[in-house]
Amino acid sequence: MYKVYYCIALTASAIWFMGCHQTHRKTDLPFTDSLSQPTKKQQAHQPVVLRSLPEYDYDTLLKGGYRISFRADDSSEHLFLVKGADSKEIAEGTRGMLYKNLGYEAADFDDFFVLVHSYGSGNPHNIELIEKRSGNNILESDAIWIDANEGSQILLYTREDTAGKKMTLYDVRTHRKLFLDFPRGFSSDPLKLMNIRIIRVDPGKLSIACKVRGIEKIIVYER
Repeated sequence: MYKVYYCIALTASAIWFMGCHQTHRKTDLPFTDSLSQPTKKQQAHQPVVLRSLPEYDYDTLLKGGYRISFRADDSSEHLFLVKGADSKEIAEGTRGMLYKNLGYEAADFDDFFVLVHSYGSGNPHNIELIEKRSGNNILESDAIWIDANEGSQILLYTREDTAGKKMTLYDVRTHRKLFLDFPRGFSSDPLKLMNIRIIRVDPGKLSIACKVRGIEKIIVYER
């Protein structure tokens, strides 16, 4: 349990940042064919656009020499995690589904990255924390995105049965989980989660900004 140190009103509008990067050009070639050269990775934490995304024109480059590559056959679409000659499928869907449903990278850590699946219509953004070495998700199946800080290697998320009650602060380096109370009066509406963002990470403290009943506030937690 974490003690809220202080809560002060802000006048700035809430900023929600999530990295939504382009991926590899669609192709009907077999998955084993060579990949085209990827382009330079866009900056992280760009706002997520809740609409049908354009086609994956380029690979998404990740730290450590990894990349996410898109492939499609006659009936399905796939995302692969690729490094050198090695690849592993990390997402699959029906041909023609929205690309944001299939998934895109939201945060890139040293040894892991966050893959987001967005479905719109007021639904939360489901996430996976994928280990680059294995291509496996290490989070619970109902994990929901709140925010991340790549520099401090931390992820803030909630779960379907705790949304509006508890947040999980996950240290990606140590795999330590801390459970934080949502700000008092915070709505459990999934759309409200975009109003929470990490603004500062200090030794022993985490500061978030959020909007509660129309008022911008800063909440500081011990960690």
